[in-house]
Amino acid sequence: MIRLSPLQIVGAVALLAVMGFGTWMIHSFGEARYAAGQADTKAEWDASIERGKKEIDRLRAAANQVSVKTVTKYVDRVKVVREKSDAIVQQVPVYLPAGSGLLPGGFRLLHDAGSANQPVPSGTDPFAAAPVPIETAAATVLDNYGTYHQVAARLTALQDWVYAQCLENPPAGGCVAPYD
Repeated sequence: MIRLSPLQIVGAVALLAVMGFGTWMIHSFGEARYAAGQADTKAEWDASIERGKKEIDRLRAAANQVSVKTVTKYVDRVKVVREKSDAIVQQVPVYLPAGSGLLPGGFRLLHDAGSANQPVPSGTDPFAAAPVPIETAAATVLDNYGTYHQVAARLTALQDWVYAQCLENPPAGGCVAPYD
């Protein structure tokens, strides 16, 4: 058995108390530093989220402006295209008066197949199909051309819109102009 003097016992208790107090201080200081770091990180995160929201709002506003400009141009362009097409179709009776003649029924079969982008139905007798008045065929073809020009204007507007959107928020590789 080891015998300790009272002075040694008091010294050991004091040493244990100092070590306990030191451990408590280190732990408390560490918790405070951890909490401060946690608060700093949270503040940085929150600030980053706010910057991101503002950037998203800015990009949305810019995209909306691009869309409004493009739609306005598109509507005007299509209106002009439709007006021109209608004016041309109205000239059919001037250039092809009623009774100008008939196109054979085979023309109707070919035209209908072409407009539907389907083959001519097999087993169809082109001579049995009803003939088509020339003025009716011309009006139909001219109207189809007008529709084509409307679709072309729509595609051009879409290409313009995509390019303008790209310019608002360009990718790393840049934007490619729609007509290159």
